Amino acid sequence: MKKRSASCIDQQGTIVDPLDLVPVFVLEHQKIVGGVKSIESTVRGVIQTEQDTRMCWELNEEGKLMKSSPNAKVGFSKAMSNGWIQIDSSGGAPLIKRKVDSIENVVQGHVKGRVS
Repeated sequence: MKKRSASCIDQQGTIVDPLDLVPVFVLEHQKIVGGVKSIESTVRGVIQTEQDTRMCWELNEEGKLMKSSPNAKVGFSKAMSNGWIQIDSSGGAPLIKRKVDSIENVVQGHVKGRVS
């Protein structure tokens, strides 16, 4: 890891953003940061680093399903909490009924807008 990180730094002439190295090394971001920090502490004065914080979104498995299928099943509890459905117990056995005519899926809008 140290040799691969050092060679990339030499080729670039500067310390690149470790997130840009993830696809190059096919390693987790934290392993790349660890390699760079190791170089920094082992060979003092050769490189200097600055800590930077970045927030990014990554889809979990359910999010990937929602992205791939616009009609994916929405969780019952989420539909209840958003007021999309209601439980009607007036006729004996409880029935699930639609409470609104249409649903605005805010999460799907975020997914389509942020993830290509």
